[in-house]
Amino acid sequence: IYVLAFSIQRRSEAASLMTDCWQVERDERLGDVAMVVGETTKTDPDSDARWVVPGHVRRAVEAATFITRMRQRNLPPQQHDPDLPLPLFMVDIDGWSPSISRDATSTTLNVSTLIKNNPKLFNPIDIIVTAEDWKFAQALTPNLTKKPGMGIGLPWVLHAHQFRRTTAINMFASNSVSENTIQWLMKHKNREMTLYYGRHYGKVKLNSAAESL
Repeated sequence: IYVLAFSIQRRSEAASLMTDCWQVERDERLGDVAMVVGETTKTDPDSDARWVVPGHVRRAVEAATFITRMRQRNLPPQQHDPDLPLPLFMVDIDGWSPSISRDATSTTLNVSTLIKNNPKLFNPIDIIVTAEDWKFAQALTPNLTKKPGMGIGLPWVLHAHQFRRTTAINMFASNSVSENTIQWLMKHKNREMTLYYGRHYGKVKLNSAAESL
């Protein structure tokens, strides 16, 4: 989930990552550019897709790889090769599982389940929705009031897609990342799909301007 939060990936894309997914390329102007390499199939299929990530994501990749290599001991003998790439987020397999399920791997990347199973991960006070939070959230999603379990004084319901959406909106808001780059990072087939996320930022900007006026 740490990798997912910083990569702007869909959950299924993070589930496709292998233990050899970490890559760093040297750019003459930018220096070292860290990436994770995997597969995307939803809108713009690519078996060798790349997502630019902060360098500190490497720690999470290395930790997940270490755990996967430990779980590798339960695989059939022919899959014990330490040089054999394996799914980065291998589910907790037992000794009699015939294969590794990618579907099962994807379900382990559920943020709500993570928070539920690890109640001390966040300070409860930090994820309680304030009146200011609610005002901002409604500017982005006017029909938020119709969603059960959402409101002032309640804990915010986190989902993996919110990492992707928030990162995209912040990129639009920064005015330092081009629309083409955001489209490439989000693996969208056309520009209109990417601008959908940009419109959410536009709503906040427009509502704030209208309120000031």
